[in-house]
Amino acid sequence: MLALWDEKEIGLLSERVRRGTFHRLKTIKLKLTDYCNLRCPKCDYWKKSERDEISTEGIKKVIEEGAELGLMEVGLSGGEPTLRQDLGKIVSYGVERGIDFRIISNGSYLSPDGLLSLVSRGLRKWTFSLDGHVAEVHDQAVGKVNAFEKLIESISTMTSEKQKDGNVREVNVLTVVSRQNYQDLFHIVKLAYDLGVDSIRLFPYDFRQNSLNSSSTESDSLLMTGIEIRQFNSVIVPQIEQFVEETGMKVYPDYNIHIFGSSDAEIQKAELGDVALGFYENNTCFVSWHHLSISPSGNVYLCCKKPLSTVGNIYQSSLSEIVNSERMDKIRLMFASKRHPQACSSCNSRTFENKYLGEKIGQ
Repeated sequence: MLALWDEKEIGLLSERVRRGTFHRLKTIKLKLTDYCNLRCPKCDYWKKSERDEISTEGIKKVIEEGAELGLMEVGLSGGEPTLRQDLGKIVSYGVERGIDFRIISNGSYLSPDGLLSLVSRGLRKWTFSLDGHVAEVHDQAVGKVNAFEKLIESISTMTSEKQKDGNVREVNVLTVVSRQNYQDLFHIVKLAYDLGVDSIRLFPYDFRQNSLNSSSTESDSLLMTGIEIRQFNSVIVPQIEQFVEETGMKVYPDYNIHIFGSSDAEIQKAELGDVALGFYENNTCFVSWHHLSISPSGNVYLCCKKPLSTVGNIYQSSLSEIVNSERMDKIRLMFASKRHPQACSSCNSRTFENKYLGEKIGQ
């Protein structure tokens, strides 16, 4: 994320923040489909009775209008984005217009040849979801047998391709840390290193997040207790920190691997669903100046983690009309004054970027 921000861009952002106006649509999170081939307990996509899938023409519209607004990168996700039969054509269409793509995939659907065909189209940045270091843990976390074996094959295909000719620029993994797998986290990090990935990103599980891929609002068996968080901090985190020091493995968030907090106050916040650990009580979220998230139905949100509500729909308005709307201006002014909805307390996906930008522009 930080690679998209040079001094000139930060200077322009600072001016727009003071005025509460749109800066530049640098990134879009594009959720291509509600369909998925897995049955993850932490996700509700597969439970939906009705599923949406954004049309090919709708995607082209997003790419064209985004390019006019300065779009640099599109993150492709779902559901499972590799289920799209037109994915290669989508990537080619965007690459021809100067758009960079990254994809988040469960790595259990396409064959190695299928993955490499997307690389040949220009898909250079890959992130795979890894939730266990052995099949027993990972397959239980994703609700499907043999998913782990297929995922390891997919990751290995991409890391080999990256080493071979450089057509693949990044291979990363992300892990959602929950009661189900936190005790295995050191081994997950080590496996990622052994597979040759560039980094692993850790996300704390929180069913209260009300994100675009979760509607659960009830008690959840995957949510960690304070006792488990303290065990994670005292036993698992030191192992990871030592491994990072010895190997140079990149583990994000690198500013604090204690993703559920370290002090008593932070742990209490995490237990209550505040995995941002109070960050947005005194800091600004800058997504409304440079980012949008688009669901399979075409609805547009500020982000994929904590949508306030829809701010538009691609089939009803242009992206320019959406980002420059009166509603978006009001949201930006509210955020600039460090007033965020309670929902933002459960999001840590952009804390590092927001911390960096806030320090740079004095927010």
